[in-house]
Amino acid sequence: KTADAGYLTRKLIDVAQNVVVSIEDCGTKEGLIMTSIKSPGEERIIEALSERILGRFLAEDVFHPRTGEIVAKAGTEVDEEMGVYIERIGIQKVNVRSVLACTADIGICVKCYGRNLATGRTVEKGEAVGITAAQSIGQPGTQLTMRTFHIGGVASMSSEASKLTLKYPAFIVKLPENIAHREEFKIVTRNDEMVIKNVIKEFLTENFKEVKVTDNMKVYPEDIIGVDKNGKEILAECTGLVIFQDEEIYITGEDTIIDVKVGTQIFVEEGELVEKEREIGLADPNADYIIAEIDGKVQFEDIIPGATLRIEKEAGKKIQKFIKETKEEMLLPQIVIVGKGEKPVYTLPAGCQLLVEEGQEIQAGDTLAKISTQQIKVKDITGGLPKVTELFEARIPKNYSYMAKEDGLIKFKGKLRGKYILALEYHDEEGELRKVKYTIPADRTLYVRDEEEVKKGQLLCSGEKNSHDILRILGVAEVSKHLLDRIQEVYREQGVSINDKHIGIIIRQMLAKVEIIEPGDTGLIIKQRIDRFKLKQVNEKVISEGGAPATFRPTLMGITKTALNTDSFIASASFQETTRILTKAAIRGAEDDLVGLKENVIVGKLIPAGTGIVSFRKKFIGEEGSAFDRHVRRHEVLEAQGERKE
Repeated sequence: KTADAGYLTRKLIDVAQNVVVSIEDCGTKEGLIMTSIKSPGEERIIEALSERILGRFLAEDVFHPRTGEIVAKAGTEVDEEMGVYIERIGIQKVNVRSVLACTADIGICVKCYGRNLATGRTVEKGEAVGITAAQSIGQPGTQLTMRTFHIGGVASMSSEASKLTLKYPAFIVKLPENIAHREEFKIVTRNDEMVIKNVIKEFLTENFKEVKVTDNMKVYPEDIIGVDKNGKEILAECTGLVIFQDEEIYITGEDTIIDVKVGTQIFVEEGELVEKEREIGLADPNADYIIAEIDGKVQFEDIIPGATLRIEKEAGKKIQKFIKETKEEMLLPQIVIVGKGEKPVYTLPAGCQLLVEEGQEIQAGDTLAKISTQQIKVKDITGGLPKVTELFEARIPKNYSYMAKEDGLIKFKGKLRGKYILALEYHDEEGELRKVKYTIPADRTLYVRDEEEVKKGQLLCSGEKNSHDILRILGVAEVSKHLLDRIQEVYREQGVSINDKHIGIIIRQMLAKVEIIEPGDTGLIIKQRIDRFKLKQVNEKVISEGGAPATFRPTLMGITKTALNTDSFIASASFQETTRILTKAAIRGAEDDLVGLKENVIVGKLIPAGTGIVSFRKKFIGEEGSAFDRHVRRHEVLEAQGERKE
């Protein structure tokens, strides 16, 4: 599908064509925290920190982790040597300048862009970095496959497809919070996570003459662990935490979080050292379970044979009971466990198999119902080019997940037209109780239960994250990071490496417009979309005159919409919907300032990039405008003189 890749490139070019390096430094203090990218669960480094910060300017000083002295000052460009040195002394996070945080009014500044990847030197003013970015993303698009595929999970699934094993030795730091204890194992009662520390290096204490580290001490690559029997110093050669156990010294990495499914059996204890490939748990990848959290007696609600319950009998087999979909609005099949004091309620989704009887005495950890994953509709994860297009167009995914708007408490409100009704109760800044209503389709697996506390931005049900929700709830920085990571994920899957700054430029353009909430004294209109830097100037002017500034909220626009909403009507008319844009411009009496490259090419002027950039022409040629400008001026002057003579 070369055509799709070509069309994506064309859209990207139109979005980014007016991004030119215009000034030396925009003066922002903001940056982007860079860490090395590791594969989930397996500690394989996909992209090292030194590679990621290469050719970037530092947003803040970098200190030596051991001595505390400054290794590099803010505003320094990271070259190959410095990148390797920063990594070697064991620094794991670096704050660098990023195009996403650049505050230049027109184009972008040298410091936020950093190194020009074509020449290997710092970028120069006048470089058309927008075009470079669009081409760098569009060209590999021709190599991306058009297929849809399934992506495997984090924990490695062996042939039995259910053993949970680790690819490296590790310490179990923290077990899931929601577990029920049995004699031989523990059962996870809700989707949860387990924290482990992977072992990077191990040393036997008997091989040392003298040990120079203590338990729980942080070490860096150049630190000495101890002296061996030959008097040779042994270095750590990595960053980590020292743990002493059973005559051995272990150096462990950062905490790694492993997601654990509900119904997983866990065979390890907290603080235990687990060898490589040892089975730490058993999970069923083909089903989800509903597990009891307390001991008590089962009580059915709205589980009525024929209405909400389907009974299957087969000769020689056990009777199987399934919850079926019902048209009755008032019926919501639930299991209540009557225990000492509390009565937890479990809502049963349609299609799940019932595994307990009414009145049955059960213990915490018993399975109440099983949801076969064949039942959960198999949703393909779209990969390749369609996924990239979906992300750049900021489309809402078909099966998007719902997000908690604030920290608060979830309340179940029943069912309406085949959808679950949930309410989120939270306190606003004044301390007043507020409620948000969520209607979630019944085919989603709910991740929350009645009376459960949730955090802001937490997913309430299965599905994909929606970029617009992330922007609204968590803000601009989070949505930029989400888009960047997801787009890079698709390209990495195909083995294509694209520098972050190219994708960053496009995302910056997608987030360039803001929507007016309250116009104040600016003369703007509610819901009007305006460039954020233009609004900043308008607001500053109004404040200096003693008026009230406009309030606004950030918006995320897809690339087609961004390309059609540029300030230049010539550039957007040459992209799509020409008649509509030109009529609109004619009615408004619009003016085009000819800021970007495209509009200048169309009217036949010198493009404002490279040697055509205004500052260059003023400095070296000593002229204000191009030859075309002077020609027009001369004609105007002559005409004016002719009119006077008459």
